[in-house]
Amino acid sequence: RVIGVAEVMDYMGVVNASPRMVEIVQAGLDAGLTIQGHAPLLRGRAANAYLAAGIENDHELRRGDEGLEKLRLGVLPLLKVSSHGNHVPNILPTLKQAAFLDVALCTDDIEPADLLENGHMDRVIREMMAHGIEPAVAIRWATLNGARNNRLRDHGAIAPGYLADIVLLESLADVAASDVFVGGEQVVRDGTLVVTIDEPRATLPVANTVRIARPLTAADFRLTPPVRNGTVTVNLMVLEKTRLSRRETVQVPVVDGELQLDGLDDVCTITIVPRHGQTHPPQTALLQGLGLRRGALASSISHDSHNILVTGHSAADMLQAVQELERCGGGLVVVVDGVVEAKVELPLAGLMSLKPVAELAVEMQQINRLVAELGIDHRARGLSTTNLALTVIPAVRISDLGGLFDVATQEFVPVFA
Repeated sequence: RVIGVAEVMDYMGVVNASPRMVEIVQAGLDAGLTIQGHAPLLRGRAANAYLAAGIENDHELRRGDEGLEKLRLGVLPLLKVSSHGNHVPNILPTLKQAAFLDVALCTDDIEPADLLENGHMDRVIREMMAHGIEPAVAIRWATLNGARNNRLRDHGAIAPGYLADIVLLESLADVAASDVFVGGEQVVRDGTLVVTIDEPRATLPVANTVRIARPLTAADFRLTPPVRNGTVTVNLMVLEKTRLSRRETVQVPVVDGELQLDGLDDVCTITIVPRHGQTHPPQTALLQGLGLRRGALASSISHDSHNILVTGHSAADMLQAVQELERCGGGLVVVVDGVVEAKVELPLAGLMSLKPVAELAVEMQQINRLVAELGIDHRARGLSTTNLALTVIPAVRISDLGGLFDVATQEFVPVFA
């Protein structure tokens, strides 16, 4: 069943009352559903307009003063811990200044190895306790508050009228589950699964989810400057360690019609390739701040349209990486000097693996180690590029529909200024 409208990312569309976003939000309101928010650093009048549309929560808080402002405006802050970032230390101390503090907890993008080693919501509860939140309060934030916000009236508490979904803990200190009951039935005893869980059956297409409609060549992964020799001004997407970005310009020499990027500081090529049967061509730009020194990294995980996004220093490596993803049905691929050095196959919609989590964790760790050796020092490692096409994250992103995109102005930006 549908319990809500998931994170309304196009916050500028909501603020500007675009017909499409008004229709989406209104459909949720008419059905009495939760309208989830996603509005990083949205403040002031724009935040008021966004919330007035019916948005109830926000899991993309980045700063303490932002969180406090939204809390006072009636938002339920969702404090998030993920493999790729943890803003809780920036947010929670300021939120504690509120006369009444009530939040919910969530995760977002937990990598397989991280899940196995550190857990899921238990890990988020421990993070709250590390910042001085009482265990009972942190557990309520992780259970009852989220259930209430999602209109799940019979979830989240041990009380008459609630479902008997119960976790028994060895201690509050480490939040380690010893016994678990689901719907009144014990499914875990002394840390051991005591029921048989049916093998999941995928209902989405497993094959042919990467459908590139037009033939690709190495030229699709190069920029063609407007002059044959000289210097051009190029708009860059500059990636920050926070996974936000900004736009800057740089002077790039041109020799015999080719951009000379070797003398630039940490600049590589970024290309987004349509993979859902669209016939429009790939879009290419320049990216600074990723850290990649050589080779190419390609991914069919590219929020939220999930086209193929590839970064690299060699057009040939970039082309080969995309072709390898097309061959295997999606995933992550690293190519260096014409050799596929690491790969994680995600054949289910190009997003999910059919392997057990322990096997997938090993493959992801191999990717992460390799890209670190190649220079990528972002926390997300192999998944560092997966939100660079998410055209609602400030301040500039890349879109398959027109290249570089300014999130604030909602306009495409030419590569050559």
